[in-house]
Amino acid sequence: MQLVVREMSTRLWGSDRVHCPHQFLTVWESQEHHLEEKQRERGRVISRSLKHESLGAEQAKKLSDEELVERLVSVRGIGAWTVEMFLMFHLGRPDVLPIHDLGVKKGWSITYGKKHMPKPKELLAFGERWRPYRTVASWYMWRACQRAGNAAMRKIRPAKVRKRKPAKRKHL
Repeated sequence: MQLVVREMSTRLWGSDRVHCPHQFLTVWESQEHHLEEKQRERGRVISRSLKHESLGAEQAKKLSDEELVERLVSVRGIGAWTVEMFLMFHLGRPDVLPIHDLGVKKGWSITYGKKHMPKPKELLAFGERWRPYRTVASWYMWRACQRAGNAAMRKIRPAKVRKRKPAKRKHL
């Protein structure tokens, strides 16, 4: 999915960027052969939502990232990751940090020499130092993954989870 978003954004990054829901849907559908059915449907849902909400590019540009996330996440089938990718690649927002993105988390681990991926809250706190260019930092994290290769990527483990001690049972 991330590669498809990148490919789409490359096609749109210049003067042909998405300016309205119709353009978004057209570009999304042109990439459908790369997508699974669920992903194709998400693109259609975003486009319909933008049309239904009367949320054109001009209005979207005026809303904060948080307001857009809140509006679009309320639509069934659209999560924060999808909206973050939309903000980064289609609206060109410079300060978006996709804290649930596997590539960003693994890239962070590679870049900072960690054996485990960060938890989303940890990545968000760490990412404050990248403000107001967290989108650019995300690109660097993705690039770190590409350069490291599959062998290095497989060595990185999920975030550490604290094990809870079993509750003591009361004997009756």
